[in-house]
Amino acid sequence: MIQRFLKVSYRMFTNTAASHKLLFETDATRPVAFVTGMGLMIDAFEEKLCALADGETFDFTLQPAEAFGERDEDLMRPVSRKAFEVNGKFDDEHIFPGAEVPLMDGEGNHFYGTIVKVTASDVTVDLNNPLAGKALQFTGTVHENREATLQEIEQTAKILSGEHGGCCGGCCSCSDDNGCCDDKNGCGGCKCYQ
Repeated sequence: MIQRFLKVSYRMFTNTAASHKLLFETDATRPVAFVTGMGLMIDAFEEKLCALADGETFDFTLQPAEAFGERDEDLMRPVSRKAFEVNGKFDDEHIFPGAEVPLMDGEGNHFYGTIVKVTASDVTVDLNNPLAGKALQFTGTVHENREATLQEIEQTAKILSGEHGGCCGGCCSCSDDNGCCDDKNGCGGCKCYQ
């Protein structure tokens, strides 16, 4: 499979009978840049964009199975309140229903969970992706679509492995630690690809 280098500006909405809510929007003057096939974007999103030429606009909806999957009720887990203590005191400033919190499993893998309920003995955490079970509509413009260079593929691999000194953290959660990004809300201004 040939990896593509894409620059796109887009808006992402939930698309259900009950709601049509804007979830994310890039600045059209600072498109998001990424290399396909590296796990940075939803596979079906990349596939649809790869079929478009520079300057083309798009408007498509991905069903839950194509996006973040269906909700899995087995991923609602009770966790002892003690796991959320700081210096022997429950962290009620950060642990409350609706809070999205960073977690780590026994093997050191990091992930996020959403607090659903807090009781006297435990905390119920939802480990589903917050967008699981939702259809997502994408509208936008492809600014650039071409075959990725070896240098761009290698640069993305370094970013993903953390070898890039923390810059961009996967290029969709920019930090300005090393002056890499001009855009704290996305990688529209990521200097890694400029």
